[in-house]
Amino acid sequence: QPPEAVVAAPPPPVSAAPPRATPPALDPTADRDGDGRVDLWRYFEAGSLVRERFDDDGDGYPDRSVDYDAAGQKTRSEEDSNRDGRVDSWSRYDGDKLLRKRVDADGDGDVDEWHFFRDETLTRRERDTNGDGFRDRIGHYEAGRMVREQQDEDGDGITEVTVYYDAENRVRLREEDTDLDGDVDVRSHYEAGRLKRRELLGEWADANAESTPETRRP
Repeated sequence: QPPEAVVAAPPPPVSAAPPRATPPALDPTADRDGDGRVDLWRYFEAGSLVRERFDDDGDGYPDRSVDYDAAGQKTRSEEDSNRDGRVDSWSRYDGDKLLRKRVDADGDGDVDEWHFFRDETLTRRERDTNGDGFRDRIGHYEAGRMVREQQDEDGDGITEVTVYYDAENRVRLREEDTDLDGDVDVRSHYEAGRLKRRELLGEWADANAESTPETRRP
């Protein structure tokens, strides 16, 4: 008998999706740097990754964790940045992008810095520099660089000093509200970080008209 003819299968239509590759097995731990010790722990719920914990310094203890939503996007993270065994940084994400961060900069257990981001670029940083619970420094950023900082020394919510910075992070202008009436009383001008000229404004200028040789304006 003649051999049976071999009939080739027809090609799939153009719109047909390619066959799916078999997904790799999900491993709850990993050794990222190949030193023989686990430095990544993964946690799953209903087959979806919900948390990862990282040992970034190789001491065997996790010092950073990241939480994920059902779509696999980051929602929050925590970190022990100074490796003292305590979390000192807490971050929130929106659509997988960093939105804001709280920081315990001095390691005393209390948050003293608040960072705010747009498109994962720092736009504002608020600080409690004296530990009284009030945010007494507010830095404003453009392209990741601080261009202006407001200072509230007594924590009453009124800015007493505003400092402006140049592209080299040097002071270029300093404005002071010495009597806390909401108006600038002293304006100091800088060049290359050095004081060049000082203006006395309004009532403050009138009160000091005979005692100071500095520039006075009405």
